[in-house]
Amino acid sequence: MQKESIVGYVFHESVMTEAEMRSVRQNPNGTVRIEAVLQEASLPNRNGREYPKQVLSQALATPYILEKLNTNSWAGEANHPITKDVNRQMMVDMNNVSHIIKKTWWDPKDSNLLIGIVETAGTITGKNMAGMITENNMQCSFSMRGLGDVVKTPRGVQVKSPLKLVCYDLVSFPSHTKAYQRKIIHEASPITVQEIAAYAASNSEDFKQLNESYFNLTNDALSLDLNENNELVVMDKNNGNKVQGVILLSAKINEEVNDFFSKFKF
Repeated sequence: MQKESIVGYVFHESVMTEAEMRSVRQNPNGTVRIEAVLQEASLPNRNGREYPKQVLSQALATPYILEKLNTNSWAGEANHPITKDVNRQMMVDMNNVSHIIKKTWWDPKDSNLLIGIVETAGTITGKNMAGMITENNMQCSFSMRGLGDVVKTPRGVQVKSPLKLVCYDLVSFPSHTKAYQRKIIHEASPITVQEIAAYAASNSEDFKQLNESYFNLTNDALSLDLNENNELVVMDKNNGNKVQGVILLSAKINEEVNDFFSKFKF
């Protein structure tokens, strides 16, 4: 029987167990952007495999990875592909994309830690990932997928260069003990006067009482805006946007509105 020729190894950096939990908050646009440790270099992982920092650095500097980063298209999947098909292992299934890697760098405080900015994708899988983070307080963990060769060392198995890096997938438990989400990244977005007025109309108890007493407009008919004097302009959308009245934005409404929108300023 002819002996099979080993041309390389597909590396999956994951093993299965329950993930550690942490509470985070979702960004206003529905996606979640996090800072995470993607991989640890130059130390054997739980699988006994070691990735020299130089090998990883060279893999990250290939034209393929640089192009994916520059085009905002370095995508990862939810879990590694469960198949022996090398072609499938070396491609990213766009139907299963859960996140996009925005950038990477080596941690200045621990130069063996590869850090990444990761944003959940707008796909169903990406929304599931965002939900697990925000609704279930899951702390994400990541695992490298790539193709390369290895050499045995006294400490275990060391990955050789060149390493063809595909992506970092979302996994339930990483083989690198530190390959977890570090923190959520909150990005403040400008709050318009229309948003403030809309919030006051829907949530301010002070305004609700005024509306019931003077305007008696339903939510469908009610339209609010702020004028240059910081006054709420009340309109009836069912009456050709005819102005029905102007009321001062009272201190109580201001307090309620500011309290709500302060939660979105990070």
